[in-house]
Parts: sequence; structure tokens; C-alpha cells
Amino acid sequence: MPIFTAAEREEAAVRLVGLLRADEDIAEVALLGSLATGRADALSDLDIASRVEPGSAVEEVADRWTERMYELFPVVHHYAVAFGDDRVRGFLLANLLEIDLGFGPQLRTDDVPVPELQVEHHAGIGWHDVVHGATALARGRGWRANHYLERLRELTLTMAAERRSLPTSEFKGMDELSTDDVDALGATFVRSIEPVELRRALEAATTAFLAELRKNDPALAGRLDAPLREFLRVAAVERG
Repeated sequence: MPIFTAAEREEAAVRLVGLLRADEDIAEVALLGSLATGRADALSDLDIASRVEPGSAVEEVADRWTERMYELFPVVHHYAVAFGDDRVRGFLLANLLEIDLGFGPQLRTDDVPVPELQVEHHAGIGWHDVVHGATALARGRGWRANHYLERLRELTLTMAAERRSLPTSEFKGMDELSTDDVDALGATFVRSIEPVELRRALEAATTAFLAELRKNDPALAGRLDAPLREFLRVAAVERG
């Protein structure tokens, strides 16, 4: 089956917004995302938020609409997640259109808060991932080592985005980072999970993490630098 067209997506949006607004348990409905801002392209999904009436149970409304979506559209599969009091149901249609319906006591918006710097927190997570990544590598657990390597890379990107006041949720602001912010992370990708390759990438990720930390807290980065590099050295010797 061909992928959905823009016209099919628009028709689904109009239909759903109308049906949601007609639901007596729903007080307010809003179209979100790129369709609402006019930035939609051929692959954009459909994102609709609903504010549930105070006397209605959010979970029950979300569950009821889950059943109804299977009646309204050729749904292949759906997921269900909770964010605090909000409930989100995501549906994949047979034509590959994704429709996300959000339900909550307040109307969700596309407003992205400016992230707060969490230097101390990120520093702790960072040294933890360096230590556990090196330990996993020394024990011959390549996939586990790669897990911590990837976490360290993503943490470093998050720290850079926070420093630049860019959104970090779902990595939405990462592509706005400058070349100077991300160049060092290129060396953190691996071509295999062979020990030599993982060790090289983990050392590069540690260097990138410390360099980013140094931009916000030079003293803390200085305290962590020598111990982390020594741990990497000792772990490499232990592996042999």
C-alpha cells in the first residue's frame, strides 16, 4: 500500500478534531506539531491534544478513544504511554500515517521550555558511565560497554544543548548545535564492538564529555579528568 498523502493526512486531521470536539468528556482540542505551524512535510505525523473535562477520568477517555480509533481507521498497531497525569496513544495506520492523541487535565501545547543547566547532575551521570563502560569492556561485555558509550555521547550532547539554551526533549535541538559543539563526538561512533574499537571510542567520548563539562565548570572537570583517564588505563590493562 502506498504511503499516505498530504490530502489523506489533512482529511484525518479534520475528521478527528471534529469528532473529539463532539465528545462530551472533552473540553478543548488543539492540533499540534508541524501541521499546526505550517511546517509539515511529506512525512509529518498527526498530533492532536485534548483537555478532558474535570469530571471525567483521563485514563478512561484515552482507553475509549483507543477502541474508537480501530473503528475509524485501519490501525495496524498502537502504543500507550503516560506522562504524569497525561495519557498519549499513538496509532500506526495501514498507510503508515502516525496519529498521536494526547489526553490530559490541561491542554498540552508545543511550547518548549528553555532547559536548565544541570551541571552537577550530568557530571555524576557522566563519570558513572565512563567507569561502567570501561568495566564492562574489561570484562569482555562489548554490548554493555557500547550501551554506556552511547549514553555518554547523548549526555554530552544534552549538556551542549543546555548550554546553548536549546530544547533537549527527543533531541529536538541537537541539530542546531554548532560544528564546534559536536565535532569531537564523531570519533565516538564505533565500526564494531571489538575491544580495541570500543576502547578507542570510549576514550574519545570521555575526552568530549570532559571538554563539554569544562565549559561550564572547569574546576569540576579538572578534578575528574585524571581519575577517569587512569581508570580507563587500568581497565585496559585488566582486559589485556
